[in-house]
Amino acid sequence: FHKGVEAWANLLQRSVQRCLAGKDRVALLLSGGLDSRAVAAAIPRDRRPFPALTRKADNPLEIAYAGAIAERLGFAHHVSPNSAPLATHIPAIVWRQECSFSYIHSRSIDNHRFLKQVADHLMGGQFGDISSGGHVARYMLKPTDPATFRKRVFNHYALGREFLRVIFTDTFLDRYLPQVEEEFLTSFDRIAEKNNVNTYQVWDQIERQANFILRPSLGDRHIIQGIYPFLDVDYYDFVRSVPEKWRTDQVMYRSVIHHLGPEVRDIPSANDGLLMRGSVLSNKAERLIKRVLRRVRRLGAGQGATERQAPPSFRDDPASVALLRAFLASGDCDRSIFSAGGIEALLAGQDQTARHGDDLLRNLATFAVGLPMFVHNAVTACPEVALPPLAQPSP
Repeated sequence: FHKGVEAWANLLQRSVQRCLAGKDRVALLLSGGLDSRAVAAAIPRDRRPFPALTRKADNPLEIAYAGAIAERLGFAHHVSPNSAPLATHIPAIVWRQECSFSYIHSRSIDNHRFLKQVADHLMGGQFGDISSGGHVARYMLKPTDPATFRKRVFNHYALGREFLRVIFTDTFLDRYLPQVEEEFLTSFDRIAEKNNVNTYQVWDQIERQANFILRPSLGDRHIIQGIYPFLDVDYYDFVRSVPEKWRTDQVMYRSVIHHLGPEVRDIPSANDGLLMRGSVLSNKAERLIKRVLRRVRRLGAGQGATERQAPPSFRDDPASVALLRAFLASGDCDRSIFSAGGIEALLAGQDQTARHGDDLLRNLATFAVGLPMFVHNAVTACPEVALPPLAQPSP
């Protein structure tokens, strides 16, 4: 096991060195989680102080822990300036991404000037949680035939009809939802792996994560180039060879970070509050204790226990709500496709989809902006971006 940890760490260090070779003005996008921390610890000492950038986050622990990591590793840490209201950037985001995904996944537009002050290349922890086991769910470990497994993955990620019918009509869903499911299921056809976990991880990397990471970055490519150490072929091939029992819950990956970054071992992850331990057993034990404590807090919720603060709701932003109300009143809102009554109820908070309400509204806002652009051709030039005043990155 310890030789495996060392080999894993060495491959990540080599990948980072390859990514940095011949490049100047490179910065690290640093959060308080695991993946960017692993990359940070793998950056050669002779490249430090290394610029590290942290974006404003709904979770204040992200900034606090990222700052602590940067200080321990000798990085020059910068926090992005306050951004303009996101609603002001939705048209520019949707235009640049051609309405191919929700605007919420491409929010860096108002930080372009800030980013360009610091770097020409931006390196981060993207794709790190895939191969290391971060997305492996318990149902994937159960033996099942490929067809059943694919269906379970679909049900895990896709919103059910009971939620979609809040914003779409039944007629529209009857016609197109089966096609969406079929396209999803056939996206696994070209993957030939021996078990469900590896099948999922390959699919996750080439289908799901590519959409969330590579496509949104196209909106930034004219000013900054993305670098992805976790896509190194040698690194990826090795990690996929690690036994499932060591990848599940990222227990071995945490030991790799423990090995790479002794300076930051006592800084917990902002995502789950857990420390990096040197052995699988210790990492498993800490995760088990965390689960038990979480259940205890839930049972005692009526006696003062608190949950992690939820991010702001779409409905909390008057400009975003106004955008959708204008859409409902326009000719772009085709009543054969969109359920006006359901959307109004969703905006008013009278629906039964609280768990997915914000996702529905954000996707709907993307459609509301994209339809005039790409279907009705009412917009023929890229919308302007209301950039905030240029400010020096905060230390």
